[in-house]
Amino acid sequence: MTSIGSLAVGAGFGFVTLAMFVQGFLPAMIPESRSKQVSRAVRTDLGDVKWLRYDASDYAPLERIGRGVYIREGCWYCHSQYVRPVAGEDLRWGPVSEAGEYAFDLPQLLSTRRIGPDLTRVGLKYSDDWHYAHLWDPRLAVPDSVMPSFKWLYTRLRLPVTNTESGPMLPPRPRSGRTSR
Repeated sequence: MTSIGSLAVGAGFGFVTLAMFVQGFLPAMIPESRSKQVSRAVRTDLGDVKWLRYDASDYAPLERIGRGVYIREGCWYCHSQYVRPVAGEDLRWGPVSEAGEYAFDLPQLLSTRRIGPDLTRVGLKYSDDWHYAHLWDPRLAVPDSVMPSFKWLYTRLRLPVTNTESGPMLPPRPRSGRTSR
């Protein structure tokens, strides 16, 4: 007769193997998981936001710096790339995450639950001023937010200022290859 310990070890090994197969191999076999076609929000001449399909590309240098801040500050814990299984969540947070959006992300930052929106979905939804206010004190922009304040992002910012005849001036902003991500 088999002891209960060896039965538990066998069952544990079986469940781990089943989990790896269901969560690792099966999703990789779906053709959509290898697609690099993604949705992109663009603003029309009338000011409306429309979603278009396009080929994903790697991050521009400035976007890569932003991703480093996203990882360093732990933004991905709540603004994760989690695909939501709950019906109606796309009305609240925007379209469900697509495989191609994260084709160039290493490591993949898949969290267990998304509390806030996927940050790729809010690029054109709010103005830059809204984002600055939200990072300074999240409850200024979203009263029910559980996000902590990120005031230190503003105290560490060092920009070269040049004095001109009309007063101090910032250097021109570097252009990235893409407008939003």
